[in-house]
Amino acid sequence: MTLLLETFSKLTTVIADTKTSDSKTEWPKFGGDVKKFCAWYLAVLAQLSLAPWSELYNATSYDLVATTANNNLNGKLYAKIITCLEGQVLQDMVSSKHLRANGLLLLKDLVQTYRPKQVPEVIAAKTGEFWSQMKHYPNELVDNYYNRFHELLDNLLEAEEPISTRSAMRHFIFTLGREFETIQNNFRIGNLPPEWHTQE
Repeated sequence: MTLLLETFSKLTTVIADTKTSDSKTEWPKFGGDVKKFCAWYLAVLAQLSLAPWSELYNATSYDLVATTANNNLNGKLYAKIITCLEGQVLQDMVSSKHLRANGLLLLKDLVQTYRPKQVPEVIAAKTGEFWSQMKHYPNELVDNYYNRFHELLDNLLEAEEPISTRSAMRHFIFTLGREFETIQNNFRIGNLPPEWHTQE
């Protein structure tokens, strides 16, 4: 308890500064329920995509940046995330000294700890999304579509029967849209150029 009080007293100034920058936005709370973590994490990412946090968001991969030189903003993120945590998860994160003042590392640690593994409902929903909803939007860059596609595919690696690389490649090609019909037709008849014969 003393440790919690000491930590919060040190964070008071940082939290006050953070509240003035996004006082109208209430960030969601997380209490350690694994099934609710994905929704919570996506809500946090949505907040990070906006000012003043956008420096910590990678708009290409739709995820956190790997690192940042902005220690002040990273410290504010730590304070903000700590105020979003409740119960045992709060105590666990506060007691992890190596995470102090490092919001990015704190979030990555939470992902490693609470990202659901082999939750049948989540896997089933994401599998359905992959096969029925994943497609290239008309004005979307192919690179951006690939990042979305690969992110969802990565989420399905923990399924009992993961999607094979060949099936994923086929699905990617045939969801690119009509402007890629030449590639799609060549794929059908096995006439793709040699550089397309890859597992990458």
